Amino acid sequence: MTDITGNVNHPLGAIDNFPITVDKITIPADVDVTPAQTYSVIVGMDWLNKIKANLDLKKNIMTFEWNNQKGQANIKFIYGQEYDSPESDESDDSGASTDESSTEDELEIEE
Repeated sequence: MTDITGNVNHPLGAIDNFPITVDKITIPADVDVTPAQTYSVIVGMDWLNKIKANLDLKKNIMTFEWNNQKGQANIKFIYGQEYDSPESDESDDSGASTDESSTEDELEIEE
């Protein structure tokens, strides 16, 4: 699996139906456990679709629905977090440095 910085890691384990609580509504998610210390959980598009999430980036609010319950949470969308790609500082066939970096956007759900 590839983490948000582009590094390839093996998960420490997996948990099925891990409870994620947002706005007092608990929603199960299948998660991979990693040794990451820079974030608590990263949710994917499949989870956001599961809860019918609507992201309002101008107001920094996510509204959602799960099991006939409606909720909302403040969010912070961080544009273009830059990180070095795993291939950075390597040289190409011509011997020139490829010093590549990529950007990653992040969505943080605030409690």
